[in-house]
Amino acid sequence: STVYNWVSRDSVPASVFVELLGDVVAVVETLPSDISLGVRRDTATVSRTLEIDEEFGTVLGYYAAEGFTRADPGSFYQTTICIPDESARDQITETLHETLGVEAFEENEWKLTISSRLIKSLFADILELGARARDKQIPDTIL
Repeated sequence: STVYNWVSRDSVPASVFVELLGDVVAVVETLPSDISLGVRRDTATVSRTLEIDEEFGTVLGYYAAEGFTRADPGSFYQTTICIPDESARDQITETLHETLGVEAFEENEWKLTISSRLIKSLFADILELGARARDKQIPDTIL
């Protein structure tokens, strides 16, 4: 039943590959580069290799300047960017859709929010941008 679910969803948990191949390094070296990563109960997916082009880099800059993440595990995971400039909001919304396949919700004329566990983890933890004002940064690996 479990394997059938994986096949029908075209999705296998990373932990299965770690168990089969022995460690994370072996998984990274073995799996093809054209796969997508996702998390359970989240519609967002991210390519295994994420190109940080000028447009996405701009979004990361806006996040570092005026963004934050928040979560109540098991309930919600959100990434928010506060930006009063309508053209910048439109550019951020378009880039997030094109790069990550997610829709940003415009809470009001100055606030965009993405409800996604994967995107929250991507911004705060994987890209190491931080979650709150005191710990946000653009890491050297992105610069």
